[in-house]
Amino acid sequence: MDNIRQANWSDIDILTDLSRRTFSDTFASEYDPADVRQYLEETFSTVQIEDNLSRPESIFFLAYNNPSLSHQPIGYAHLVGNSSVPIVETVSKPVELAQLFVEHRELRKGHGSSLIQACLNYAVENGFETLWLKVGERNERAQAFFNRWGFNQVGNCPFKLGLETRNCCVLLRPVLLS
Repeated sequence: MDNIRQANWSDIDILTDLSRRTFSDTFASEYDPADVRQYLEETFSTVQIEDNLSRPESIFFLAYNNPSLSHQPIGYAHLVGNSSVPIVETVSKPVELAQLFVEHRELRKGHGSSLIQACLNYAVENGFETLWLKVGERNERAQAFFNRWGFNQVGNCPFKLGLETRNCCVLLRPVLLS
């Protein structure tokens, strides 16, 4: 079982490094290297992480694979309330799972499931009713993972990185499954 904790201001450097590294490890081979560098600077810069942490509707969870939480985290999840794409605007009290990444060497060890559960617990405790996310339509591993957690595709939206625009699947699920 992972140990999950909510990130705080002292984690800015950790979050910046972890988010940049896990995104790059996951997607760098699929895009132009210059475009990836620019995206990392825009999306996962220290300034952007600080901005996210300063907003009350933006929550990060860090996953550790040791009980003392004394080593570097091996994954993270980022939740954003009051975030939407048109297809989600009609659902009740949505919260977005903006990112969920786990170090490649730690994949398929249950860390993603622990992070999803932490997000669902947070959503319940804070009155959200729907958890939604975007996942690349080519990312079949991630789609299968989220399907196992009860997410269903409700539409599509574009994802632009550099000059390339790809299609993302918009997935959602009720926070509490009946």
